[in-house]
Amino acid sequence: MSRRSSTKIKKRDPLPQIRFYTGNGQGASSTALRKFTNVTVSDTAYAAGLSYDNDASQGSWFTVSQGGIYHVMYSDRSDVTIVTMAITRNVAFPMTTWAGNLLTWDKILAFCGAYGPEGDVQYLHYFGWLDGGDTIHAHCDPNMDGTDAAECQFQIVRMW
Repeated sequence: MSRRSSTKIKKRDPLPQIRFYTGNGQGASSTALRKFTNVTVSDTAYAAGLSYDNDASQGSWFTVSQGGIYHVMYSDRSDVTIVTMAITRNVAFPMTTWAGNLLTWDKILAFCGAYGPEGDVQYLHYFGWLDGGDTIHAHCDPNMDGTDAAECQFQIVRMW
C-alpha cells in the first residue's frame, strides 16, 4: 500500500550569482589580478546587490552592495609545479608581481600555495559573511594560465 504525502515542496528562485569563466591573462603590466573573457549573470543577481567589473588593466572583480552570507569560488590551472593564488577582499592596489607578502590576513579570504604536477587545476573556496561595499578579486602568480572555461572560473553566489 502506498501513501501519498500532502506536503508540497515550494520552488525556490535560483540563487543570485555571477560567474566569470575562460581565463584571459592578468591585468595590464602583468598585475596579479586575474582577468576572464566571459561572464554569466543570474536574473536575480543585481536585485540581490551583486555586480561585477571586467577591466583590461585591473582584472575582473565582484562588488557586494548588501551584506550577507556568500560562497566565492576560484579555480585555475598552472603551467608549473608551484603555484600561489588567493581570493581577496578590498585590495585597492594592483600588484605588478604576486607579492603575496603585501597582503594582510584581513584581506585574504582564501589562499593556496600548492606544489603538484604541472597542469593541475587548483580550487579555492570561501564561505562566509561579506559586507556591503566589499570588492572581491582573484589574485594569482603569473604562472596561472588556465584558459578553458571548465578549469578557470571565478564565481560568487549569495546564499543568504
